[in-house]
Amino acid sequence: MSIVSHGQGEFLDRLLSDLAALPAADVRQVVITVNRPGDAWQPRPDARNLPLVVLRNDDPLGFGANHNRAFARCTEPYFAVVNPDIRLATDPFAPLLAALDADPECELAVPVQANPAGARETFARPVPTPWNVVARRLRPQRRVNAVSHAPVRPHWVVGAFMLWRSARYAALGGFDERYFLYCEDVDICLRLQLAGRLFTVVEEARVTHDARRASIRSPRYVALHVTSLLRLWLSPVYWRFLRSVPARTP
Repeated sequence: MSIVSHGQGEFLDRLLSDLAALPAADVRQVVITVNRPGDAWQPRPDARNLPLVVLRNDDPLGFGANHNRAFARCTEPYFAVVNPDIRLATDPFAPLLAALDADPECELAVPVQANPAGARETFARPVPTPWNVVARRLRPQRRVNAVSHAPVRPHWVVGAFMLWRSARYAALGGFDERYFLYCEDVDICLRLQLAGRLFTVVEEARVTHDARRASIRSPRYVALHVTSLLRLWLSPVYWRFLRSVPARTP
């Protein structure tokens, strides 16, 4: 499991406490990347029995770069990418692993993401276009609170919690590190499908995502988000996928 903290020690402590309390969770290693220089975070006593590896960056790296470096330490057949603002009330790993075992063409399994109020989030989405991105910006309250009405076969899933087959993650080259903070999850999901493989949303697995949504409020994060979207929209991956969408959508 790879977790990256950007000064999010309080969230990280809660997630590790949840993980330590799961009797059935079979996590062999938890790689925590402290991405903010000078962050003196240390695991609390209730998390010290977990198989922790703590990495500290001298300079902040992007989302993809941090998880790719954690993956370089992975010797297990499965690799989990998990945000520190995830909460685990029940063990999501057993149903996620069962879904991967049931379908050899499925290389990525994700749980249902709910907000702290218990409402299902819009974590499984159609491929972003300039038009649907603008529509989401113009209707932020609906985006946050509405039950997800994702396409029958969503094109990508939010990277707050992903369980990969390690071999496929390696074959894809991991996340594209040219994206610093946004759209890495879109890009890798599109590349997965262009490679002829699938991902699945597992309804039996559920996590809570206490998302901060910095890209709504902060000018810096808005700029990073726009930059990543432009990179995505200009990429060959995006246009190859768009050409294949009619064949993929029921």
